Amino acid sequence: KTGPQNSCLFVARPVVQRLRAMEQEARPAEVSASKRPRFAARSHAALGKDGDGTEPFVFFVIADPQIGMHATFHNGDPLVWKAELDLTQLAVREINRLRPTFAIVVGDMVNEFPASQTGRSFNEEARRRQIEDTKAAFNETDSEIPVFFLCGNHDVGDAPCEASIAEYRQHFGEDYYSFWCRGIRLLVMNSCLWKDDKEAKELREEHDRWLDNELNCRPDSESRTIAFCHHPPFLFRDDEPAGYFNLEPSFRMELLKKLRGGGVVACFCGHYHRNAGGIHRSPEGESLEVVTTSSAGCVITEKPGIARVLL
Repeated sequence: KTGPQNSCLFVARPVVQRLRAMEQEARPAEVSASKRPRFAARSHAALGKDGDGTEPFVFFVIADPQIGMHATFHNGDPLVWKAELDLTQLAVREINRLRPTFAIVVGDMVNEFPASQTGRSFNEEARRRQIEDTKAAFNETDSEIPVFFLCGNHDVGDAPCEASIAEYRQHFGEDYYSFWCRGIRLLVMNSCLWKDDKEAKELREEHDRWLDNELNCRPDSESRTIAFCHHPPFLFRDDEPAGYFNLEPSFRMELLKKLRGGGVVACFCGHYHRNAGGIHRSPEGESLEVVTTSSAGCVITEKPGIARVLL
């Protein structure tokens, strides 16, 4: 929830992460973006900067539909992903039923890596069809409900490059941007550039300059910002060791300090294929909550010595 008294409540769901309003029904969003996202030929209703940040609103966070993942882990047909597509379509029907102010997909729309990904085989037909099926599924969202996207590592590669990001932009829009909703600023970041920038040094520099500028343009000390990215800065604790699913600790702490200083109170992420989350607190006592949402498709379950991928 977002509402009076600068309070925020974040509630996890396995398939769709919901930020429920204090009101029964939320009116459609009004959007204003510094880098306007685009999705195919759809136009979004306008979100607005107007407001003092106290009016409640609802948004959905959907993580890692990643159609095609199940076949990869279970030696299935690489061109069959009906069960995962059914779950994505279910998420879209829930968006239409519950009518949030907006929805955002926090990366890994597809499983097949881009052609630029090194060290992996590339199935051109699988990637093309996965992108087509994902776009078709989300095009069933009610046209009055804006849907935003950000890139995950399967969308632009573990080590993104100019070509992979250009391909992503062609299909899903800008890889980073900001917009406003009722006096709350929302930042959509490309964490893939932080995870591995060896093929994209200049792109990362451009991204980080943009982010610094956004954070330095905080309207006042009371204004709040919500951030989104694919990789969680941390899963459960801000001092946890580095791993595949989080960001490197020294950069993580630098990033959290920068975000909190710019008024960010929460960061919504995916990538982990399980629910996770924790709170970072600054020495001054200010807090930033990281909310990691499980996959809308395949989830990872763990037992001692065993990791399984399930639908």
